[in-house]
Amino acid sequence: MVEKTKAKKKTKKAEPKEKKLSTQEVTETILDLARTGTPSVKIGHILKEEHGILNVKELTGKRITQILRENNLAPKLPADLNALIQKAASIRKHVATHKIDLEARYGLMLTESKIRSLAKYYKREKVLPVDWKYVAAERVA
Repeated sequence: MVEKTKAKKKTKKAEPKEKKLSTQEVTETILDLARTGTPSVKIGHILKEEHGILNVKELTGKRITQILRENNLAPKLPADLNALIQKAASIRKHVATHKIDLEARYGLMLTESKIRSLAKYYKREKVLPVDWKYVAAERVA
């Protein structure tokens, strides 16, 4: 005897309701989180999840990083470049202990190539100084 199964209805997740916070309250929240060392990407997630703020730029007219730059709390390196540098450092550490791992060496080459390309873009956009250079030996922790 074949049993019929009922199809489960997909339920929509409740979207966070946008709270009515003033521009100044949002800016103060961003600055408080930045002072504790929270990166800008994480600040955006916190604002979305805990405060229901879906788009900071619509509310304040500025992006999170612009607000941080105005208050001298912006990181020295952009978040994506910093993440790639940390990834390269971890791959370099892995390659130091596993010298035969050719795939990791290739991955390190690709990651460092991405770092150089991204740095070239940020120099052109004047986010990084023109004389900034990625030196792998300095970045190994």
